[in-house]
Amino acid sequence: MSNLVFEQTDYALASYCESEDLTLTRYVDDMALSGDVVDRNLHEIRAILLDNGWRVNDRKTVFMRRGGPQYVTGLFVGCADRPRIPRRIKRQMRRVCFLIEQFGYQSYMDDFGGSDAQMIPNRLYGWARYIAAIEPNVGYPMLRTLSEHVPENRAHSDNGSRSGLLKNSMRFSQ
Repeated sequence: MSNLVFEQTDYALASYCESEDLTLTRYVDDMALSGDVVDRNLHEIRAILLDNGWRVNDRKTVFMRRGGPQYVTGLFVGCADRPRIPRRIKRQMRRVCFLIEQFGYQSYMDDFGGSDAQMIPNRLYGWARYIAAIEPNVGYPMLRTLSEHVPENRAHSDNGSRSGLLKNSMRFSQ
């Protein structure tokens, strides 16, 4: 729906960005400009949006320069090849997987804060799938660890068994 509603504006923005040698990436109502963006570009993009009947939320407008943290929709985009999961999320999930592997799921829940964080199997699998969708080489080992160490009776969800969870997550492999 957003693509249909935004179609006319997309053409105007694409034309402008092409003339300025910029890359525009949009997901629903979030936009990111890449390239040698200068203040003038931001003012002209704002004018295009306003001319097409849109408002710009200044509180959400961020100018990220090279060398600083660059995040778009929660992903780190400072790498040239593709977006990455933020390090803190990967570290946290690696820690969880390590604790489950070393001490067991129940000990993780009881002794290491898993219950406080409400890290029930569905949530753990969800985070691992999210990571695997963006960085398969990081997320699939996490999914394997969860599959091997989360007890069978705890891995069931409304959608099926533990093996079904792992199988469904592997649809996203490259």
